[in-house]
Amino acid sequence: MVKIYCPSGYTYRNRGDALLILSLDAVLQERFGTDSNRIYSTMTPQIDSEFYGLTCVPLVAQMNGPYFRRVARLARLTRRPDRPYVLATAALLPVIFLWACLARFNSGAALRLLPSASRASMRPIVEADVVVAVPGGYLLAPVVSNKAIVSHVVTLATATFLGKKVTLSPCSIGPAAGWYEPLLAWLLRRVDVIVVREKTSLGWVREHVGAKAEVVLATDVAFVDAVPAEPLGRELKPGTIGISVKRHSYPRSKDPGASHASYVREIAQFVEHLPTDREVVFVPQVTAGGDNDLLVAEQVVELLPAEVRSRVTIEDPELTPGQLRSLYGQVDVLVGTRMHANILSLLARTPVVAIAYEAKTRGIMSRLGLENYVIDIEDVTAVELKRRLEEVQATRAGYLTLLEERLPGMRQEAGSWLRPPADVQPALRAPLSETATGVKNTG
Repeated sequence: MVKIYCPSGYTYRNRGDALLILSLDAVLQERFGTDSNRIYSTMTPQIDSEFYGLTCVPLVAQMNGPYFRRVARLARLTRRPDRPYVLATAALLPVIFLWACLARFNSGAALRLLPSASRASMRPIVEADVVVAVPGGYLLAPVVSNKAIVSHVVTLATATFLGKKVTLSPCSIGPAAGWYEPLLAWLLRRVDVIVVREKTSLGWVREHVGAKAEVVLATDVAFVDAVPAEPLGRELKPGTIGISVKRHSYPRSKDPGASHASYVREIAQFVEHLPTDREVVFVPQVTAGGDNDLLVAEQVVELLPAEVRSRVTIEDPELTPGQLRSLYGQVDVLVGTRMHANILSLLARTPVVAIAYEAKTRGIMSRLGLENYVIDIEDVTAVELKRRLEEVQATRAGYLTLLEERLPGMRQEAGSWLRPPADVQPALRAPLSETATGVKNTG
């Protein structure tokens, strides 16, 4: 039985990340067999295990753990919070390296040296035959406050110290601000196969990593379409407009708070000027800590006149990915900021006007021939949203034809980057499927 360790999960409260894990698990079952032992490391392993029905363990370096809580206190005292995290990581990695050397010689003795909590995180890596990470959008840090990248670096570095062959499933990589950049580049030079989901990530890896890893361009793994629709329990009114919103860091803005306020205001004005026979549903897809779509949706609704609020609903934030797919399949058009909300809608053959907060959104829409229906989050205005919505409605037949033509290829590509092994470790080094866009990095 093949033992597979899958690091870098976040939490099921981010339904986009939940969709990634469920989709990756379908790929792994196809490639390695349903009897394979697949273990995922996440930030909320206890509740994630129950939600997914999969084995989940803590990340090696939990950002809310005691070590990084101390670093967080130090970071609050500096104007460059990336430096304490990178320096703390630089101090931690040699300790992990020495432990990994012992583990490669005598794994039982090495594990007994650890506290029980750390043992639960480390044992699956030590015992793994294959490491396939699902980092999604967490291997980037466009601003120095994006500290989550450190947790993933520590976990993946541990796997490489243990001599494991590491593959990154389709993800976004870079940019990385400040001291995070050399840290991320160092990690990627140790990884065996890097699968990126847009050309901007491919360019970043080529520039900063060189020829140390095999680099492949493939679409987001959610396009394997492994999550079927589940009953929603109600029917939306025909013509309902779906809206996905999020809090964003606005790394290019001199005043991120003002940029967010403008985004909220323009979304509200867009809703206000929709035809009065149109109902609107806001879909909170992420409800994790400070990254909570429900709070942003409430900010938008608070700006609406009472007569408009009467036809606006904020959806239940506890819907499963399958229920979300059902909901997105019922709306007429989705105006979507969350990328995986857009993917679920497209899979349900619902047209999308996409608001791109990172390169991944524009990259995916371009692959589908739908780049004309994308607006950068910094450029969102009520007028532009209305114009794009009208364009979707006027070209709906052509839009849906493009989806029917291109989604089958995207589905095949989304699961083709990892081939079934003849012998587990050599399989990860074998040429990847021709259905993915294999781009060997020559530096």
